Amino acid sequence: MVASVYGEIRISQHHRPDDIHRGVMMPRRKRTRAQDKAYRVARERRRNTERLTAEELFLAERLARDDEPPPF
Repeated sequence: MVASVYGEIRISQHHRPDDIHRGVMMPRRKRTRAQDKAYRVARERRRNTERLTAEELFLAERLARDDEPPPF
């Protein structure tokens, strides 16, 4: 016979905890996407300002040292 019954199906009432694969899950966001974007934009602007300020200071120091005309 092809479709014969071999026994009862036992369904366990014991449930495993939901967090058994907790280490495999993606981490939860600490900030919303909008907050993260605002943070990244502000950080990049701050770095650009620091870089430009350093370049301006370097050029000002260079001009202060080389204020004599060339000898020709």
